[in-house]
Amino acid sequence: MSVTFQLPADVEQQLRAQQLNLEAEAKESFLVDLYRRGKLTHLALSQALGLDRFQTEDVLHKHNVTEDLGTLEEHLAEVRAVEALRNAGR
Repeated sequence: MSVTFQLPADVEQQLRAQQLNLEAEAKESFLVDLYRRGKLTHLALSQALGLDRFQTEDVLHKHNVTEDLGTLEEHLAEVRAVEALRNAGR
């Protein structure tokens, strides 16, 4: 798939003067945003970027995307559910 958008000429020149690969930067940012919003899995993000799992983690870290480990309440609810299952099996 190809996506294009226009930048004002002066903005493009300023960014290119920094020797940025605008196409790669835009693709990476777009895909990371989709991952952040839950539209892409980690595997799909890796495949779309052509990276392995560890390289993808580096990209996510660069974009300040961290794994949501959940709240304490969510973890306690999981513990209670496991304990209920264990007790039901007795």
